[in-house]
Amino acid sequence: MPSKAILLIITLVFTAYILLLNRPSSDNAFPSASALLSTKQIPIKSNSTIEQTATFENIASSTEKLIAPSNASSIKLIELADNCLNNINDSAERKIKQDDYITALELSAGSDDKLALYMQNSRAKNSENLDDIFLRSPTSANDRLLYDRQLALCSENFNQQYCHDELYDQAHHIDKDNAYLWYLIASIHLSQNSISDALEAIHLGNNKAYFNDYHFEKISFIEQSYQKNSGLSFNNRLNSAIEMTSTSLGINYTTLINFCELQLENIDVADSCLQMGSQLEQHSQTSIAYMMGLYLQQLNYRHYFKAELYKEIQQKLNKYHQDVTDNKAYHAMSTLMSFDERLGRTWLNAGLAKGEIFSITQTISEAKVFSQDDNYHPCR
Repeated sequence: MPSKAILLIITLVFTAYILLLNRPSSDNAFPSASALLSTKQIPIKSNSTIEQTATFENIASSTEKLIAPSNASSIKLIELADNCLNNINDSAERKIKQDDYITALELSAGSDDKLALYMQNSRAKNSENLDDIFLRSPTSANDRLLYDRQLALCSENFNQQYCHDELYDQAHHIDKDNAYLWYLIASIHLSQNSISDALEAIHLGNNKAYFNDYHFEKISFIEQSYQKNSGLSFNNRLNSAIEMTSTSLGINYTTLINFCELQLENIDVADSCLQMGSQLEQHSQTSIAYMMGLYLQQLNYRHYFKAELYKEIQQKLNKYHQDVTDNKAYHAMSTLMSFDERLGRTWLNAGLAKGEIFSITQTISEAKVFSQDDNYHPCR
């Protein structure tokens, strides 16, 4: 059974980033960042193929099936979820199994096990061995995840022995058309005050075909790692994987957001940041990246007094909040999938196949069908 802490992370993961980005505005004619970024976590896809993905760009059409009048199936779904929330107990056994899992990873020499340990080092007992991370040869199945971790480490704790052009150039081979990697590289350059290099990386990212921060792929990888190295049930494995990946959501955007906020007077930089916002809005697969994209655009429109464009972005935000953030059926499904393995597997597999919006729609639809069975009691 999921703990209260896990369920809270699943449903309220963006709270920390709302506070982080809730900076006072010098222009009182526009709303604050808190109104812009108030949303909740939704998982994403791992497949980079844009044609297969329901992106936030077409969210209006994608959510038609997601949003429905308050009918019997929705009411039943919400009642079941409320009952589950009232019966959550923290599990000491689960914590012990998680600690045993980390120990198993530390003792293993396997490539996948080491990568899983690197990806969740905040729970590991020993610090990461940088030589092992940067010199490890990736397998074809995990090269993007290892490269993502290497770039993230350079952004968080720069070490010139490992963080250099040779590493950055690997993006051309790892996932060359993915804007996410170039924005990560831009963050690294900004951490070293290399503004011209950062702007070059941002420009490259702005012209890439898609944006995929591998969130669903990371969840799947960690869930499978738990399956191999622990005795946790599927739902506990999935909840733990979501917990692990959700704690890092948004961190990689902070440096870019700060930079763009401080460079609004520079027209060329402001334009690059505006284009980055458009890239994130149109091609992102996570709520937080989508909201960051809208925020970057509103920064520009507010500063340059483009009220009509600012209003258009606000309407998109209102639409998103109405269709997803404030959708009670979505939140009920998020709770139930923490208990029902069938819903959890639907959510994960649909997300891996076609992306976040498709995953949400499919899982809500399945949950509504299950809820009509009088014998359906997922949290008992």
